[in-house]
Amino acid sequence: MSMASLQAPEFLASCLLLATILFFKQLLAPSSKQRAASPSLPRPRGLPLIGNLHQVGALPHRSLAALAARHAAPLMLLRLGSVPTLVVSTADAARALFRDNDRALSGRPALMDVKAVLNETQALLGGLWVADYVPWLRWVDTLSGKRWRLERRFRQLDALYERVIDDHLNKRKHASDEEDDLVDVLLRLHGDPAHRSTFGSRSHIKGILTDMFIAGSDTSAVTVQWAMTELVRNPDVLAKAQHEVRRVVAAGDKVREADLPELHYLRLVIKETLRLHPAAPLLVPRETTEPFRTAHGVEIPARTRVVVNAMAIHTDPGVWGPDAERFVPERHRDDADGCAQQHDGFALVPFGIGRRRCPGVHFAAAAVELLLANLLFCFDWRAPPGREVDVEEENGLAVHKKNPLVLIATKSKRNTGGH
Repeated sequence: MSMASLQAPEFLASCLLLATILFFKQLLAPSSKQRAASPSLPRPRGLPLIGNLHQVGALPHRSLAALAARHAAPLMLLRLGSVPTLVVSTADAARALFRDNDRALSGRPALMDVKAVLNETQALLGGLWVADYVPWLRWVDTLSGKRWRLERRFRQLDALYERVIDDHLNKRKHASDEEDDLVDVLLRLHGDPAHRSTFGSRSHIKGILTDMFIAGSDTSAVTVQWAMTELVRNPDVLAKAQHEVRRVVAAGDKVREADLPELHYLRLVIKETLRLHPAAPLLVPRETTEPFRTAHGVEIPARTRVVVNAMAIHTDPGVWGPDAERFVPERHRDDADGCAQQHDGFALVPFGIGRRRCPGVHFAAAAVELLLANLLFCFDWRAPPGREVDVEEENGLAVHKKNPLVLIATKSKRNTGGH
């Protein structure tokens, strides 16, 4: 379940309905949960039954960042329902945690909605799954009908992937390697004994395809929307990016993939957009596969959920300076102050960290670059008169603009025969 679902109205109703049962369950539970909390980590005070869930608001990345700042806690341990959760809120904390413990941090919690798909799935992703926070009450999800809906969608998705894989297997008998696409590459790795542990079954291939085409396409659309928002709010940056695109493609009628390597400033704009507006600001939750000690000797038990607050990391003044909240693409230049610390893989993490980094990163980056470049090449953009372009957020599968982005597009003179 995504962190966005914590704001669902059903959650409060479920808590009230099940409060008595949970109370007695907690009274009778063994003290192992207390042992799971490290006494040397900051632990904001929670409530009986629900722990710290009441402190996770409508925008969890914002409320968790504020909670970490209030307790001066780059690492803090919360209890979300019955689930111990480690929250990482600074680049230094992420660096110290993941650099030596990436393997132990590579697990994924068994969330109920990870195989969701298409429109109905969007609703499921935003809903409450009681089993994610109170596992022994998973029957509530069954009674609500969500489990049945999810299984139905998964069967449809599985059947689609089976057809795609079979079609590619048949095609490979008559086509050359030069015609390979992503599925062909994955199937070739599947048949290679050297990669059998990673691509040992069709399920592995289906999982990668799900990440690529569901997560990748959604985050791409959101990133373009936020990029256009920031460009219109910063006219000087818009003019500079537009000038570069139109200079590079001076003789063409549109931006093509071959033009992208020359669009250096546009890539800075996209990096800055991902810094201030990561599509999934809390990344995808992890779960520790084994106990380990941090660099400061703090013991983290196995099966602790780990949430990396990318938004807090991306606006950390200790890394990005006192203007960390401002949209400044130039800060990503190789000769910018602090660039070594900013480019080490722990200060800018919109696609994750380490071995659990999103496999759709290159797909998403190429899609965003090409679409955004063509929008800037073909049209001039401005906000409607008297209408402010805001940056209010709304949670969901990805963090979207709360209010629709409404802009006026005027076809550029070069595309109307003007020059």
